[in-house]
Amino acid sequence: ASIVKGTAPVDVTFSATVIGASGTVTYDWDFNGDGVYEREGVTTDDVTYRYAEAGVYTVSVRAHDSAQALPAENTKTDCISLAPAVVYVNLDSTTAASPFATPDTAASNIVDALAVAYGGSVISVAKGWYPIKAPIVLTENASIVGATGNPSDVVISNTINGANNSIALLDNAGARIANVSLFGGRTTTQPTIGAGLTIELGGGTVSNCVIANCYGSGNQTATPGAYLKSGLLTHSIVEDCRVQFDEYYNTSGLRALGAVVTGDGRVENSLFRNFKSNAFGHVVQVASSAAKLVNCTVVDSALGCNHELAG
Repeated sequence: ASIVKGTAPVDVTFSATVIGASGTVTYDWDFNGDGVYEREGVTTDDVTYRYAEAGVYTVSVRAHDSAQALPAENTKTDCISLAPAVVYVNLDSTTAASPFATPDTAASNIVDALAVAYGGSVISVAKGWYPIKAPIVLTENASIVGATGNPSDVVISNTINGANNSIALLDNAGARIANVSLFGGRTTTQPTIGAGLTIELGGGTVSNCVIANCYGSGNQTATPGAYLKSGLLTHSIVEDCRVQFDEYYNTSGLRALGAVVTGDGRVENSLFRNFKSNAFGHVVQVASSAAKLVNCTVVDSALGCNHELAG
């Protein structure tokens, strides 16, 4: 097998080839690097082994031939990396144990869970208010999902004033966030990120989420709500996002209080509400021919130029 990265349990097939052997070749396999050969005397070049648990595994194979010109041995270090299919997070957890594969060993914060989630892992987050000091960054094929299905039950909140970050950033087509609230994001001088959510060119999907109480400050060039360069925001609510001093808000270029949608980004079936500003600006700005805004609604908003949707 080449390097394998995924979720447990999984069946992995290994192959070995010996050059210069004489007569019949047999193989001994150590599948977990513990020095014990789980399969001995294997007469085929291929062998399959099931990894039942998450972990990082080293694999060794030892070959013998009938003329006793061998043995020869080869080891691949850390060639199998397996995450749990479900990684659990519970704010009240007092018995956390990596890789957080059961509710009883749940991580107490999302950042620790992200470190062991990849290859399709789902991070199941129990009800609670989760403060963060840096963005939640999903560059792997992994999901963050609120366990109750109600986004108001799981709140991911910025705790640092002046932080120039999104609450969440996705940059992988397999990355997903669902059933959570992203609260209190802040940007200052970064015009191509959203204070609540950024989806980069690698893509990702955000669904059934609330993005709320996010704001921009500094030179007022940032997008307080969501900035999509690719990916999908769907069946979500974006609300109460603002700039700190709206009389100075720079509305040139790609600027909107609720969302900027560019590249091949797409916003569908979502609600934008309660945006107030004395400045000229937009609630949503669609900024490229490939970007899409489909079946969305703006309510309870009043902007200085009265341009709630642009594109």
